[in-house]
Amino acid sequence: MKVLTDAQIGLAIKAARQAAHMTAKDFAEKTDLSPTALSKIEAGRQCLSLAEAVRVAHELGIRVDHLVRLADDLGVHAEASSNAREKLKRDLKLAHDQAVLAAISMGKS
Repeated sequence: MKVLTDAQIGLAIKAARQAAHMTAKDFAEKTDLSPTALSKIEAGRQCLSLAEAVRVAHELGIRVDHLVRLADDLGVHAEASSNAREKLKRDLKLAHDQAVLAAISMGKS
């Protein structure tokens, strides 16, 4: 299993947050992180705890394992190309849409 860097996870969180059209301030508040902590996490300068990862993923409407897979897709370089970021945003939107559809279908059962 490949080890992900804090930078990869931070970049995935930032891309997902931006894809969800959330400001850093609003996202920090909703995930119970300080704006400074979120900034450091997104920049790869602070490690994310499991509890924080769960709150972040929940607010993004995805599961933690999907967030990890998205971070892994960024590859070994923290400075992912703009194409990789766009792919990440599309993948996140698709995952979010699938989660919404699943929730809707569960409500109809």
